[in-house]
Amino acid sequence: MDFKLVGANVRRRRKELRLTLPELAELSGVDKGNLSKLENGTRGVSLSALARLAAALKTNIDSLTDKVGNVSPVATEPMRLPVISWREVGETRGISGFRDGPMHEYALFNITASKETFALRIEDESMSPRFQLGDIIAVDPKGAPYPGAYVIAKIGDTAVLRQYRELGRDKKGRPVFELVPLNPLYGPRRSDQEKILICGIATQLLQNL
Repeated sequence: MDFKLVGANVRRRRKELRLTLPELAELSGVDKGNLSKLENGTRGVSLSALARLAAALKTNIDSLTDKVGNVSPVATEPMRLPVISWREVGETRGISGFRDGPMHEYALFNITASKETFALRIEDESMSPRFQLGDIIAVDPKGAPYPGAYVIAKIGDTAVLRQYRELGRDKKGRPVFELVPLNPLYGPRRSDQEKILICGIATQLLQNL
C-alpha cells in the first residue's frame, strides 16, 4: 500500500468535505497526530483505521488507495435502525432481529453497518456535554474497541455508554481497559476490578434539537 498516496487522498477528500483535521480525527477515531503524519506521508495506517477513515469521509477504501484525484463519494441510502431499550443490550436485536410494526421505533442513519446494528436513546447525563438527553446513537455490536472509541458495555445487568481507554495487558495478554464518563460526576470503571462486557461501538450520533 502506498501510504503517501493514501495520505494525499485523505487530505484531498477531507478538504472537499470542509473538515478540519481534529474533526476528521473525532469522526474516525484515528488519533489526530497519527492522522497528520498520514496526510504528510510519514506514517502508515492499519486496514481497520483506513476503513474508519473511509466511512468518515463518505467514500471507500478503494478510492483512498487509488490515484490522487479519483476519490469519489459513496452514495448510501439511509439505514433504518431499530431503537432498542438499554435492557435489551447484549441480545441479537439489530436490523435483522426486528419486523416492521407500529410498536417499533426506528431512526434513520447515513451509515454502512452490519445487520446487527441497532440504535439507543441517551437517557442519562453521564456522557454530557458530548451526548445529551434524547440524542440517539447507532451501535455496531461487531465493532472492535479502540482507544478513544465510545463503547456500549454491560457491567452486571446495567448497560452504559463510555469512552474506552486501554491501560495495558494482563499476564495472559488480554487488554486491561478503563471506561471513562465525560461527566466528572460519574466515576470510571476498570476491567481489572470488575467484569465488563463490551457490547458494541457507537458509530454515529443523531442530536436531539
